[in-house]
Amino acid sequence: MAAGCTIAGRKTVTPGDSESISIPGWNYPEMSLRDDGPPDPMLVLRSFGRIAISDALTIVVLSVLYSVASLSIITIGPALLALMDAFYASVSHTGTGGGAPDSVAGRASHFVGSIWTYLRYGIPYTVVILVALFGGYIYIRLALFGESVQSLIVSVLGLYAVVIVLVLLFRAADIVVREDESDRPGFIGGLRLAWSSLGSNVPYSIIQIVVAIAVTVVPIFALSPLVLVFALPGLLALLELLAYEELSGAGAKAIRFAYLDPQE
Repeated sequence: MAAGCTIAGRKTVTPGDSESISIPGWNYPEMSLRDDGPPDPMLVLRSFGRIAISDALTIVVLSVLYSVASLSIITIGPALLALMDAFYASVSHTGTGGGAPDSVAGRASHFVGSIWTYLRYGIPYTVVILVALFGGYIYIRLALFGESVQSLIVSVLGLYAVVIVLVLLFRAADIVVREDESDRPGFIGGLRLAWSSLGSNVPYSIIQIVVAIAVTVVPIFALSPLVLVFALPGLLALLELLAYEELSGAGAKAIRFAYLDPQE
């Protein structure tokens, strides 16, 4: 990645570049922690596992808040944007040691306050999520009541398609919440940027999608559907934050430092 290049309206720098940059929600004082080269999916996965364990309480609290906020149906989309914003804005990266993440209560308060901020932006997300969930329900019924191998295969592929739609929406939300209010793209613009971002490195995006499928499908069938309420929204938001930051920001390593080695 060339020093000082711009990706999706945000400027990044490579290691060794002394230029300071400013991105909404983050403060990069000297340089990126992202290695000079292609994004590292293994670093993302390691960071995802470590942060998911060390910050499990935050993931549970924000996941439950998302589920409660979504009970009104119309706020499903705005809550998705607020969830992504709560994860993105909760860490202030400073130097190589990171910055102390907000408290759980602080992130919860940020989430609740952000729902109204994104109410107008989030309605189209609500529509798409409802359509995707309805499709997922139909495919699950096919899996449960189908008597042929073909119906099982179709139902499984349908569930995978639902997860892919969620990955796309989380990426669009991630892009939207990083922009100032005056510069935020609309729903279609956000989807185009998200599609372009995912398509910029297809193998890397496929790995993210596979992990998202594993995080979504395996716990639901192997553990309990309660995972949908208590963990899944937060886990998908964390995965997206790390994946996009590694692809187009300061790197997953910056977030890992901020969570696991915070310095005031």
